Amino acid sequence: MNARFISVYFLLASTLCGCGDESVQQMGVSDSESLAAVLASASPGDVVRLTEARYSGNFTVPAGVTLDGGGTAVLVGTEGAPVLTVLGGDTATQVRGLGVEHTTGLGVLMRGGQIVLDDVEVSVEIVGGILADGAESLTLSGVTVAGPDIEPLIPVVPGNIDPNNFVVVGVGVSGVPSLTMTDVDVSGVAGFSVVLYDVEGTWTTGSIQGSIGY
Repeated sequence: MNARFISVYFLLASTLCGCGDESVQQMGVSDSESLAAVLASASPGDVVRLTEARYSGNFTVPAGVTLDGGGTAVLVGTEGAPVLTVLGGDTATQVRGLGVEHTTGLGVLMRGGQIVLDDVEVSVEIVGGILADGAESLTLSGVTVAGPDIEPLIPVVPGNIDPNNFVVVGVGVSGVPSLTMTDVDVSGVAGFSVVLYDVEGTWTTGSIQGSIGY
């Protein structure tokens, strides 16, 4: 089955005309609200491609859909909700080549099904970077979670840290029977850099730096 491609400022779909020449249908999306609408209408197998831009808001990737930032797009969270919510599907929901930034809440929240995060950079000021709960399988590859500089807080005990003021969890995963973490780097966390609970899997390469907790 060929995936239907949805693009922001880019290629929407390709069809073949009777003479065999390829014609390109374009969809222009000029604002963050339109991006949210495109995601809301996407179906399993669709690929949403972003161009180099900053998209403000709180977005949800539906089950089985791929969100491709091309290594240049950045999602910027507003208010306290997660910047990006990823819903796993029977086939993997994928997020790749994307930056995620939030100053007042969680970066990425993932639930259910199969999920893949590849080449994703998360930058947060408080709460946490990435949380996943109840996914059937989860793959994190080339993922970076960065909080603020907390070197002055090194003497502070993690249990006394307020999530309203600090990043308390870098990567938190629970209830996942198949977890693969490769090249996952966490820094700037005042609480616990990586929390794995009731999971089975591997974390092969990566690092924890500039954090108080482990």
